[in-house]
Amino acid sequence: MVASQVKSQSSYGDAAAPLTTVNTAINGTVPEQTQARATLDSMGWLTAYPINGGATAFIGCLDYPQRLTRDDPLTLAEQVRTQSPICGFGASQALFFCEGVNVQPDPVPVNFTNTQTPLLIIGSTHDGLTPYNWATELAGNFLNSCVIAYDGTQHTPYLAAGSACVDAYGTDYLVRLQRPTSDMSCPYAYVSP
Repeated sequence: MVASQVKSQSSYGDAAAPLTTVNTAINGTVPEQTQARATLDSMGWLTAYPINGGATAFIGCLDYPQRLTRDDPLTLAEQVRTQSPICGFGASQALFFCEGVNVQPDPVPVNFTNTQTPLLIIGSTHDGLTPYNWATELAGNFLNSCVIAYDGTQHTPYLAAGSACVDAYGTDYLVRLQRPTSDMSCPYAYVSP
């Protein structure tokens, strides 16, 4: 649930009630804990907040050359659920996505020097899902690149953060293949929920 809500600052308010319920399930009196846990159990976590599967899972599995053995996911899932009885079930699901994947990933290429298509990379400085340093590290691998830093939390800032600054840079790049000659930043743009 939290992963779904940290994609955008406009979603933070939606996370308050479930987080309060989680806090009560952990720290409340015994009757409050019982009620809060029943509420959490009835929320349909896997339907309401699914962990990415399908193509996203397959791509994620190929990011790592190590493969879990057949028994590893179950053992690890039991450890996660023991350590986190409230949220461990949902968190441990991701352990099973790579089961049976035996394709070896391609080596990660570095230092691209494509000068015909200069890259524009847009990253949010406070993204809860993708750290900003990943954008700058990506830029370091594409030697002819430019980074737009959005000072906000929006996971996908282009056309989603409400930032005219980000949208202008992104559109100029996609429509006219124009971009700044150096890294730029765009200020936070508040979007009311």
